[in-house]
Amino acid sequence: MTSADPVPEVHPAPAAPTIASSGGSMLSDEGSTTGIDAEVLKRTLHRYLQKHRAALVAKLDGLAERQARWPVTPTGTNVLGLVKHVAGVQAMYFGEVFGRPLPDPPAWLESEDGDDMYATLDETLDDVVAFHHRSAAHADATIEALDLDARGVVPWWPEDRRRVTLHRILVHMG
Repeated sequence: MTSADPVPEVHPAPAAPTIASSGGSMLSDEGSTTGIDAEVLKRTLHRYLQKHRAALVAKLDGLAERQARWPVTPTGTNVLGLVKHVAGVQAMYFGEVFGRPLPDPPAWLESEDGDDMYATLDETLDDVVAFHHRSAAHADATIEALDLDARGVVPWWPEDRRRVTLHRILVHMG
């Protein structure tokens, strides 16, 4: 691509329900552990989750505050906002879903206005990373405390799919 080439058009995603818009809840067999050593599977899924978390936070390494907040998509999403969003999502999935809410959660965690997608001016890069680590530690404690077949409820998923297991949430989040 040269500077003379036209910039490709960006089109919004279709409005029809998709796996992503349903929170992945459309994957109905996502929680099956038949015939598998549950502890080995749990450790493996947990390790993958930890690996993906570390890779995401590493995207902030070496970035100045302004670079971390720089919009990189047509919607204005930035790396710092993605880290904040993932931290909030893991706090909800490994906290609220299993009746283990994150102690002293930030007010924006319950917001439905997209407040989790962007760091506010009073939230620094260090603040967001610290919250990510806190929510990860809380998620890890939930994973360690529960068996793969532990039951939870995802209230924001459709009624017929909201009853889940820890296994299903580990797959969903990994």
